[in-house]
Amino acid sequence: MGVVIDSRDATFIEEVNTLLTHMGYPCRAAASAGGIGMFAARDIRAGELIACETPLTLTLCRDAREHTCAHCLSDSRFPAEEGDGNASWPLTCTGCGVLRFCCETCEAAASCRHSGCECEAHAKMQHMEGAGRAVDEDAADLLTQSIRILSDHAAGRRVCVLPGCFASYSSYTQRLVGLDRTGRLAHTAEPIRQAVDASLVLIPEAAAVRGPELFDVLNRHQANVYAVLGRGADELASASFVGVFHLFNHACTPNVAFDSIPRCGPIRVASMSRSGSEAGAARAGEVGEADAEEAVEAAALHFALLALVDVEEGTELCISYTSTACGPSERQEHLSEHFGFSCDCERCRCDDPLRELELGEAFDAMRCVNEDCGTGYGVESAAGWRRCVHCGRQWHMDDVDSD
Repeated sequence: MGVVIDSRDATFIEEVNTLLTHMGYPCRAAASAGGIGMFAARDIRAGELIACETPLTLTLCRDAREHTCAHCLSDSRFPAEEGDGNASWPLTCTGCGVLRFCCETCEAAASCRHSGCECEAHAKMQHMEGAGRAVDEDAADLLTQSIRILSDHAAGRRVCVLPGCFASYSSYTQRLVGLDRTGRLAHTAEPIRQAVDASLVLIPEAAAVRGPELFDVLNRHQANVYAVLGRGADELASASFVGVFHLFNHACTPNVAFDSIPRCGPIRVASMSRSGSEAGAARAGEVGEADAEEAVEAAALHFALLALVDVEEGTELCISYTSTACGPSERQEHLSEHFGFSCDCERCRCDDPLRELELGEAFDAMRCVNEDCGTGYGVESAAGWRRCVHCGRQWHMDDVDSD
């Protein structure tokens, strides 16, 4: 990767692995060619849970506001029951008129973070957009994320991203790396500058921070953000993770998939061996009891990383930062333009066009079979069954084979 800005100290990997052991997840952090990476701690089966995490920041994309619930991310265009969906959800925030909710329960759940600074800033943003003074498209979603980050900072909010791991505004600089956005990445700095300038105008003065400080936070956020996608790869939201998700490096032949279907309820410990991390468990319990209210609130919505294929112990666990459906030149161009590095994974090192085609077709074969989606990977959910990580629907492989 290009020149990175890294503030993490020598104890960071040890801290992460203590959390992973406590959770019973089959992965461990270690030094890698990408700085720090995640590796299989044992043999992992396809479809197996790699890790779950609650995002520190989760905000809707601008184009998804009308049809996406701002809390649970339900899409009004595709109701659970068959039938015509609504163009938008019926409940709208009375303060800003921007966020929509599928029900009063979700509206109440979202209000603890949306009311106050964020709601006021969204109202101003709505007026700004109505007057034709919206920021560029590349900066629009980052602006919404910046407003949430500043609002949480003003409220002194801490989020339980993993049991025993509470994160806040300072976690961006303490846990995430940023990119040197000069030279060939200079073009990526402009959307961040726009988001910084606009959010410091929109946010109440009491919630503002210095511009260079906010630029650093958004730089790190932008270098690690996950896109939450709906059916057909429709961008619904952006999620910022600071626990362990940000440690998964890239490969054009990923063995891990991000599940865009949010999970509700507390993140549960998968297993606890007495030889594992009793100290980590005790520390998690101590912090959790002191901050039970925050933990219950933050653990309401979390996401998962799932194994796409069988993975042998010791193998690096990777996601893809670009589309595996693209050819080599398109993938390399995207990675260079947005992340400042050239990929040298097995697929990119391959100089045989037929082998490249074969690898691409292997990933295409994993994609959703539903005609109105067709983009998300189908991860194994039971014997012969796959579930799409974009639309959430399931299908049986025997049905596909018989077509």
